[in-house]
Amino acid sequence: MNKRVWAITKLNLKNIRTAYFITGLLFVMMIAQIVVDIILAARGHYLGDNAGVSLGWFLWAAVALAAVLVPARNFRRVTNLGGKRDGFRRGSFTVYAILSGAISLASTVIYYALDQTMFQSGKYGYMLSAPDVFGWAEHGAAAVFFQQFAFLLLLAMFIHTLTSLQDKWYGWAADIVLVAIISVFPPIAPLRSVLAGFFWIILFSPLPLQIGVCLLLTAALYALSKPVYVRKAI
Repeated sequence: MNKRVWAITKLNLKNIRTAYFITGLLFVMMIAQIVVDIILAARGHYLGDNAGVSLGWFLWAAVALAAVLVPARNFRRVTNLGGKRDGFRRGSFTVYAILSGAISLASTVIYYALDQTMFQSGKYGYMLSAPDVFGWAEHGAAAVFFQQFAFLLLLAMFIHTLTSLQDKWYGWAADIVLVAIISVFPPIAPLRSVLAGFFWIILFSPLPLQIGVCLLLTAALYALSKPVYVRKAI
């Protein structure tokens, strides 16, 4: 990575404080709920029937919000400071890779240090976590990290590309297509099967397939972003 791309990466990381704030706020709120559960359990209240949501899910918000803020706020800032369009693309991708890696690592630690120790005992109820829901934990901690990383990177590139399109007519067309898919596919059995199959591949499929497909789709979206930014007005 050259110095210009790294400079853009650092600029992007610094200018998404809203993503950090919202994610941190959600995280603190959930920690407060966990503390309340601990206090109630210590006082003899039965919490075995309770169901909670793992802290790891809320960390995903940082990746999703960053993928909106980076193209929406930072593109013109970077280009006005002399940054190149391709440098912005590469810097943005680096941001998403860093965030996806950091969030995946933190979420994996939370899963094994908190979800699998404190909540799986049954004393505090059940904690709904991504590694359990998607079956990533079946292959160990490394799989939890890498499968989560691959999915989050795909999610970031999808949101980034969609946000980048919004100042063009084809961006609105893409929005309409997505709304049509969400509203039309579920009620129709064959189309519902196609939609369910897609999500099964990127979330539930065996480790090599899930990671491979997510990274392949990420690369495709990254390639698609090049002509988008070539035509993007400053």
